Amino acid sequence: MEPTDCVMSHARSLGGGSVTVDVQRFIWDHCISKAIGKCHALYLKISLKKLILEIESNRDDVLDELYELYSEFMISLKAENAVKGNVRALKYISFVFPDDASCEDAMVKKLVVPLHCSLNMLEGDTGCLIWPSSRFLSEFILSFPDMFSSKTCFEVGLVGICLSPVKASKSVLQKLKPDIILGADVIYNPLCLPHLVRVLSILLDKTKSSSQLPRVGCDGAIGSSHDCSDGCGARDAVAACDSAGNASPAEHPTAYISSVIRNANTFDHFLALVDEANLAITDLTGTLQPASLLPYMQSYNRSSIRLFELSSK
Repeated sequence: MEPTDCVMSHARSLGGGSVTVDVQRFIWDHCISKAIGKCHALYLKISLKKLILEIESNRDDVLDELYELYSEFMISLKAENAVKGNVRALKYISFVFPDDASCEDAMVKKLVVPLHCSLNMLEGDTGCLIWPSSRFLSEFILSFPDMFSSKTCFEVGLVGICLSPVKASKSVLQKLKPDIILGADVIYNPLCLPHLVRVLSILLDKTKSSSQLPRVGCDGAIGSSHDCSDGCGARDAVAACDSAGNASPAEHPTAYISSVIRNANTFDHFLALVDEANLAITDLTGTLQPASLLPYMQSYNRSSIRLFELSSK
């Protein structure tokens, strides 16, 4: 269930510039026919329509099977708008490990993550997709499992799911004494940055309670009516990992944040708040590169993603 434009681009590249009959047959045998009844019908209909238009625009022959299935969808999905509503599509993400992967857990090597997604994702709407930084941080966790093994971790979404196969235990973050904090694309909204840095300060400094913590450029306390309310979700996007049960916490809690720098001024503002909060930040982009575990995702561009490590000075 990649974005349909990416699917078409991949199909063209396989056919040397056009979607040849051989490529169509491959798509039918290995993708579409196997997805019927498993993949959401509306996604298949959208993909078939674009595939047929792509083939016809090059004046190539279209497989009869593609026409027939598209006709069936046209009849069965007449009330297309009625099926949207709150209906969710099930998208599968397969992490493909290289043959020489050092991971010892066979289950991790075959990791397939099912995600319930908004149907708007089928059309590629902003906010209805898995952001590249989340994919990158998931690859990071799975590439360095020893960093997370036996840690008590909390995160909502794909990143949190990928903490499970590396044997990280989960909590609801009651003691505010983390070993590791994880965040994916949480520094893009300047209105939310003071809240984000304040949360990082709480979690990275074990000697301070929330009542002792400075405001870090924000008048409203976390959880108050002055919190950021424009949907940025900074607090929810940060994954906190504290020690589990009998395990003793790490001496120096660390945060790992992956992000695309979309606006230089916003990022400079984040750096200023980090410095004000007496936190140290290091760019690890060139030194801790995760393995490429999502090579089939044409829509996933890792080149613009940066990885940062934060800790208390």
